[in-house]
Amino acid sequence: MRRIGAAACVATLVVVATLPACAQNLVIDTTAANSPFAVTAGNQTFANIIVGNTTTGTLNQSGGTLTANGGVFDLRIGANGGASGIVNLTGGVLTADQVAIGSAAGATSTFNLNGGRISAGQLATQGGTST
Repeated sequence: MRRIGAAACVATLVVVATLPACAQNLVIDTTAANSPFAVTAGNQTFANIIVGNTTTGTLNQSGGTLTANGGVFDLRIGANGGASGIVNLTGGVLTADQVAIGSAAGATSTFNLNGGRISAGQLATQGGTST
């Protein structure tokens, strides 16, 4: 997991794993140089969480609470064509208003639930390949 000191408030957070409280979006992929991204403890909330935006993104959650509360498909796994999103939930709580798995044609998405809990108002598989 990458860690840096205090970060400035930004609209979209793509690099740091120690997160400023004001970050609105968490984008996890190799282009952002923060994949794999690990959540082991604590409570973090974002408007949107995107795992695999344009390249490969991996979210490993073994504890803590990670929340996306921005509304329409605020948790996207494999967001764009050619992207690959992988979520490994082994502990903790992953919460979202709406989850889109395989958000676009040509995207690949994998969600592995081996512990923990996912709480979602809506779960949708869309244009990509999902497992």
